[in-house]
Amino acid sequence: MKTKIESIQEISKNTVIAEILAKNPEKARWLSEKMMQFGIHCVGCGASTFETLEEGVLGHGYSEQELTLLITDLNKIIQ
Repeated sequence: MKTKIESIQEISKNTVIAEILAKNPEKARWLSEKMMQFGIHCVGCGASTFETLEEGVLGHGYSEQELTLLITDLNKIIQ
């Protein structure tokens, strides 16, 4: 029996990266492209199953301001 994964209502800095795609499968392509264009390739990394968006972005040397911009763009995609 398959269980339905509920869509994320809003992406935050505390959202686990893998959940962004898993809970928005119909928009996963655009979400992953946005993250790749931003400069983080976390979508294909094993750490994405436990690493938050904040940890991934700041861990790759980006600023809090850049993180906020990415979150805004990702939320636009899921709306």
